Amino acid sequence: MNHAIILGVADSIPTDIDKQKFSKMSRNARVNALYDRAIDELFQFLTLDKSRIFPLVTDLVGFGPSIYATNKYHETLHQAEHLGLAGIQTHTIDMGGASVVASLEQAKMIVENR
Repeated sequence: MNHAIILGVADSIPTDIDKQKFSKMSRNARVNALYDRAIDELFQFLTLDKSRIFPLVTDLVGFGPSIYATNKYHETLHQAEHLGLAGIQTHTIDMGGASVVASLEQAKMIVENR
């Protein structure tokens, strides 16, 4: 079986979402809205159809600001479930500024060990 790593970077900031709508959202809804926007931009940048790729996803390696997460080590699991990726393996990397490199290494190890 062939395996692939989807690699790309996208970000979202509060001004990407209607200010009035954003201000009325709960903290979790704000995080989810920003995450959704970033994921949509990532797939758009990669010119991939998210609906065709998501059924093939087996693992999600997450990293990012854990300051908004009540339990940062479950944030990747929460995001996978929010995206409709329940049942996949989730991996959380929290190493400060080294998280990006550590996440890439984790993704490489996942693919090599499959």
